[in-house]
Amino acid sequence: MNIEPVNMEPANLELENAQLRERLAEAEAVIQAIRHGEIDAVVVNSTEGTKVFTLEGSDHPYRLLVESMNEGAATLTDEGVILFSNPRLATLLGTTTAELAGTRLGSWIAGSERAHFERLLSDSRDRSVSSDLTLCAGKVDSLPVHVSLSSLVVKGVRCCCAVLTDMSLAKHHAALAASAEYVRQVNDRLREADKRKDEFLATLAHELRNPLAPIRAAAHMMKKLDMQDERLLHAREVIERQAAHMTRLIDDLLEMSRITQGKIELRRHSESLAAIIAGVVQSAQSAMDMRQHQFQVDVPGDPLPVEADAIRIAQAVGNVIENAIKYTRPGGRIVLRVRREASQAVISVTDNGIGIEPGMVARIFDMFVQAENGDRRPNGGLGIGLALSRKLIEMHGGTITASSAGLGEGAEFEIRLPLSAAQSADAPQSASARAGSAAAPTARRVLIVDDNADAADSLCALLQMSGHEAKTVYRGADALREMSSFHPDVVLLDIGLPDLDGYEIARRARANFGARCPNLVALSGWGREEDRELAFEAGIPVHLTKPVDVTTLERVLENSAPLAHAPG
Repeated sequence: MNIEPVNMEPANLELENAQLRERLAEAEAVIQAIRHGEIDAVVVNSTEGTKVFTLEGSDHPYRLLVESMNEGAATLTDEGVILFSNPRLATLLGTTTAELAGTRLGSWIAGSERAHFERLLSDSRDRSVSSDLTLCAGKVDSLPVHVSLSSLVVKGVRCCCAVLTDMSLAKHHAALAASAEYVRQVNDRLREADKRKDEFLATLAHELRNPLAPIRAAAHMMKKLDMQDERLLHAREVIERQAAHMTRLIDDLLEMSRITQGKIELRRHSESLAAIIAGVVQSAQSAMDMRQHQFQVDVPGDPLPVEADAIRIAQAVGNVIENAIKYTRPGGRIVLRVRREASQAVISVTDNGIGIEPGMVARIFDMFVQAENGDRRPNGGLGIGLALSRKLIEMHGGTITASSAGLGEGAEFEIRLPLSAAQSADAPQSASARAGSAAAPTARRVLIVDDNADAADSLCALLQMSGHEAKTVYRGADALREMSSFHPDVVLLDIGLPDLDGYEIARRARANFGARCPNLVALSGWGREEDRELAFEAGIPVHLTKPVDVTTLERVLENSAPLAHAPG
């Protein structure tokens, strides 16, 4: 459309005005046609000459393709005016293609980013450019998009092709992926921290057990000596009792860690619960006496057969009794009752101690939770004994509960365990019965290998006092030489030696002596399940943890077949 200069003479003024109104009406009609998609091409007169923009023609298939794209697309003039847009762009902007035609794309960009868009549009004349921008106009609140601009020449006319990709879903997925990656990293860090915690606990236990071993051995030696002085007897009892308490704390700490990771396996056998309880009572008696408690025990003659790990049941019940001892003031009363109730055995421990606050009853079996004494202070310990008892009882298919009328009213703990079918006459004896019926120990020739001289020497002296022939070495290389000359029946083998570790000694001993290899027993401060597995893989079938219980050690020595020794 050419607009000629207006002739300002009065005679022609009315005619010129009519022509202008006609052309204005024509221009408005063209704009409306563009907005409604009713024309195929637009001819634009500008300072650069006449330009023809074809909206539809031989490129019809490509236009259909663009209209079906999942990305917003538009054809722009050099100045950024929208000549054509597909339905997806209209959807992204919350409007219609008709409304978009003739508007500037920059007007739909967030105000703070419009200058950046104009620079991109200018740069697109020389090269393809792209950037992340935000649509913010019409019904669109704030929509992140990736905008790509490319120069396009259509029939000699330069324009710009714009493609807008909705990044909201991609950013949402990226945020989810980032969250998932963060959770994964946190889990990895937690697993690594848990692993380091377990390694720390194992190392701590090893370092604490090593000095405990000679202390317990020395206490047992003192027990065998004929000491008449009451003060020495009392000192020996204190040492023995506190060493046993320290050992129990270390074991509980490691056991709880293993149980929470599912690394504990029960060694179930047909056992007499009554016999297990009798052993627990015997172990608790000295602590009862020290606190001057009245200890009433009511256990029926019924053996109460159970399929259980006797050591774990004794540990669980022992922790409950120890808790009663700790929270009952000196001179108090503690009652242990065992009874059969239908298909269950019921064990109750009742005391007249400090009681439990109502709000604490539900938490008393949680890790590191401790009741307070009358002075509002914890009463000692690590706060894991009852938590460990609950785990062990639940692993046996039983339950444990606590009840109390409140502070100062005492407490009652009740354990319920499923009973097994009655034992037949030829059923295997319980662990307690087997221990009680064991014959007098037979002398063995024992080689003790330990770089802790106090531990090795004290254990050697204790075994010699028990009638065994015992000898010590402090290095791995010396152990292999001594096996050839001393011909031991049993080698008590520490694992963490300075030159050869216990595993390597075991492998060499198996290779050197073959069928004449002595019975190898690991005696170590390392007591994790992984440590037992490593010992077994190295050819050490028995693994004992320091400080070893003397009765347990004697049973291991008794069960170790003696070797035929070379003469001389």
